[in-house]
Amino acid sequence: MENSVLAIFIAMVFISGLAFALSPISVERDMPSGAAPGEKTTVELKLSFVGEKPNGIIVTEFIPPGWEVTGSLPAATKFDGKISWVLYGDKVKNSTISYELKAPQQFESAIINGSWETLTAKGVIAGNNSVTFKEAQKQQQQAAAPKSAAAPTAPDNTLLYVGGAIILILLAIGIAFFILKKSGKETKK
Repeated sequence: MENSVLAIFIAMVFISGLAFALSPISVERDMPSGAAPGEKTTVELKLSFVGEKPNGIIVTEFIPPGWEVTGSLPAATKFDGKISWVLYGDKVKNSTISYELKAPQQFESAIINGSWETLTAKGVIAGNNSVTFKEAQKQQQQAAAPKSAAAPTAPDNTLLYVGGAIILILLAIGIAFFILKKSGKETKK
């Protein structure tokens, strides 16, 4: 009997771990790499969920000093140097958050960092995070000629997650059957 309870407990641990393996979350930033002084730039954050979605997610971007957030869709909460979105319920879906930044009158380059968080997981926002003064960017491109090939994109790991999840399920079932079979032999003795 104790072994049966242990087998069920082990199976539940594997299955709960499987829920996290099947529901990866990614937030990726897309924005222009250059801006002129005073120019407005649109930043997009692409939210992607594979598998079961969390009940809610908080997405936060840290805005460089001197830059101004002039709008966002959906509406965001603004604090000193950061902007946040709290999404829950029907709002948690594969979607795009966008916001507009106004560049300061003087800058050479700026870095935008961000993060996301749910009740059970957290991560950083991937993608482009730097913007340079357009004139400086033009000079850098001329200096870098001939133009090199673009960096390859990251592969889609969906099959890897699903394959890993299947292996974990089969392993949990195998362990449970082994323990149940072993406990059945012990009770017959």
